[in-house]
Amino acid sequence: MLKKTKPFLVILCAAALLLGCTVTAFATDDELEINSVASAAVGDTVTYSLYLSDADDPVEGIQMYIYYDPDYLTVDPESLTYEKFDGVVQNADNENFVTFNWTDITNLADFSSKALLVSVDFTVTQAGSAEIAEFIQELYGDDMTYLKAYTLTYDISVNGEVVSSDNTPVIATDDDIINNRQGGFINYLDGMGEENSPNAGDDHDAVIGDKELGTMYVTEVVNANEVIDVESDSSVSKYIIIAAVVIIIAAIVVVLILMNKSKNNQPADNSFGGEDVPQLENEIEAEPVQESAPDVEDVPQNDNEIEAEPEQENAADGDTEVLTE
Repeated sequence: MLKKTKPFLVILCAAALLLGCTVTAFATDDELEINSVASAAVGDTVTYSLYLSDADDPVEGIQMYIYYDPDYLTVDPESLTYEKFDGVVQNADNENFVTFNWTDITNLADFSSKALLVSVDFTVTQAGSAEIAEFIQELYGDDMTYLKAYTLTYDISVNGEVVSSDNTPVIATDDDIINNRQGGFINYLDGMGEENSPNAGDDHDAVIGDKELGTMYVTEVVNANEVIDVESDSSVSKYIIIAAVVIIIAAIVVVLILMNKSKNNQPADNSFGGEDVPQLENEIEAEPVQESAPDVEDVPQNDNEIEAEPEQENAADGDTEVLTE
């Protein structure tokens, strides 16, 4: 009986494997695989939901991007949803990404426990394999510095049903993206901040563009499947800073020397303040003397003229008397 059963079991297993391969091939031809964690058929609605938790500070502002493959997915611009934000500025009219930003200094958003950061719907247009990735440019608390403790996860829903949850976010790694979008936030590959991640120091890989953020180690993305840690060349930056300081000091010294020479080469200013003043004083003192001199001479002359007039009148009177006789 056992001998007859063994061939039957072998045939049954072979049939099951063949059926499984057939079903798998059929699913691949008709479905889109997303981030290697979920699949959906052409025409299905796929919802990407990003969650934030374990934030050490209340969130005051955020600027982020969600990238997708337009050959396989079409975004619904009206589907963007936020749980904690009001007055969001968003833009979904782009070829391969949606973006939004928000800030409110009076109503901070609490993400100490898990809450929806953003969700967006896509329609599957073609079977194959596609990626939905995020890149956060700014995410800061009330101290205006980037969050240092946080946890990011995402869910994938198909036609309203969650099919994959609590996944570590896929971070966009294209050079044009990270170099043009890099801000003050550090996108760690494990989706956790530097203060709450189990991966500390050199083991905490991140995707960072061409912008110095004050960290010793950055991540160079070689391709989509390989990430290598490299030490940033901070010595070049130090030399540039030192050279700039030396140039500034030299410029200040040159300006001071030129100012000093300019003062020494302007005797007119010094003579006006020193030698010309006594001359002006003498001229001022001489004016009253010249004005008083004519007054002294004119008074006696006027007196003589006044006294001489009667003599002339008397002489005239004498003449008159002689003529009478």
